Amino acid sequence: MTDIQPDDDFFDLGVTSLCAVRFVLRVRRVFGVDLAATAPAEAGTARQCAEVIASLRAT
Repeated sequence: MTDIQPDDDFFDLGVTSLCAVRFVLRVRRVFGVDLAATAPAEAGTARQCAEVIASLRAT
């Protein structure tokens, strides 16, 4: 099993577009933010997505 780090690229890890959509839906449910469906692809990493989520929660 590979250790996944916050700065690993989602798609280099094998994340598919379906997984990305599931991620966005879960973020919306858990954090109550309207994360764009394209956010994982645009952000690229978990760390960058977390920064986007934090920014959305702050507004």
